[in-house]
Amino acid sequence: MALDDDVAALLNSSGTTATKTATTQLVNRETYFAPKPTGVRATDQANLQGLINAGAMVIHLHPGTYRVSALSTLPAYAQPKFIGAGRDSTYIEGSGSGTAITFNGAVDGAPGLIYSGGGLSDLAVTNAGVGVEVIAVIGAKFCELSFQNLTTGVLFHNKSAGQFTEFSVVHDSWFRYDVKTAVEYRVTAGDSSFHGCGIAGSTIIEQPPTASAPSILIGANAYPYNAPLSFGVFMRSNTQPVILSNTDHPIYFYGDIRVEGFPGVGSGSKIAVTSGTHRLRLLGGVLILASGFGSQISQGDIWQISGLDHLHTRISPFTVDAGEIAFVGAASNIVDVAITFAYGRFSKVPIVTCSVESWSPERFQVAIVGRTLTGFTVKVYMTAGAVPEGTKILWQATQVHEFQSGG
Repeated sequence: MALDDDVAALLNSSGTTATKTATTQLVNRETYFAPKPTGVRATDQANLQGLINAGAMVIHLHPGTYRVSALSTLPAYAQPKFIGAGRDSTYIEGSGSGTAITFNGAVDGAPGLIYSGGGLSDLAVTNAGVGVEVIAVIGAKFCELSFQNLTTGVLFHNKSAGQFTEFSVVHDSWFRYDVKTAVEYRVTAGDSSFHGCGIAGSTIIEQPPTASAPSILIGANAYPYNAPLSFGVFMRSNTQPVILSNTDHPIYFYGDIRVEGFPGVGSGSKIAVTSGTHRLRLLGGVLILASGFGSQISQGDIWQISGLDHLHTRISPFTVDAGEIAFVGAASNIVDVAITFAYGRFSKVPIVTCSVESWSPERFQVAIVGRTLTGFTVKVYMTAGAVPEGTKILWQATQVHEFQSGG
């Protein structure tokens, strides 16, 4: 198998023997123009994997189709970046199953301290089980991409003990109608955290014409939080939601979801469904843009919030306690619900905000009475009908600390 001249030179420098042919251009010590695609899977795989193994950090790809079997970066904090000539020009084509390219981060006992970087931009990933798998990487960026003919477009994966994946984001990309699931969060044996991992910008997701899976899958024990979730979606399915959450973690996203429905989208269409104990929280908006279909699409198990209300956050110089509680008792048009703070949380009576988690929050009014250091009572009044048992009240209590500077 023939390798490009500079690829071979890099491999030789690390003690590996390689055959030389000349096409790669070295831009600087760690930036390369890869060989042109050959259309031969073994050769394209060897050329690109050879650059990865030799430590190339920025790899420019030519127009054309690079046919690969399974590219895999080295387990390291510093991750390479692949740059194509445009998502309609440069293609990384997998073998039809498995993963086209895997980014492997490093875990060495100092989690969260190293920004790995790396990623893909300006190309298409096609024809694989998983297009891109991201394992234990912090800060990878996947920009201006096209995902086509894949079972899963991007898999954020905490695969082994101690691993977590954070701040890795898909930007301004397109998941075509032949991608079964656009993005999945999966925990196999690692940590639950996917802090900051999500979708941003003008990303578009097309549900397949005969969808058999959700477009975004949050797996059991996965915990995406403080993560971007901004995309447009073309809905086609009456049975598969755009987002399915199977986790019991209280997940939080920020951003805007823009929805358009195709003809035939009916009352069974839902943006989000949760099988866990917490509804998906979105700091932002859900916009139903499709004329004639908006009234048939349900938000499902998604709760929109604004500001910092109900986020489980503690930021100095504040002390914060927050939570949710379900009303238990006989239905009535006005009910009292007592809430107790964590022991010793506050040194002064805190400021309290409340709301009712409901598909029609405008039907409820809340009043806070009896605030003390240990808790408060919230009165919930329903403008029409009775407050049903199980209605959830979400609350946050905040104490602002006073500081005096010294001379």
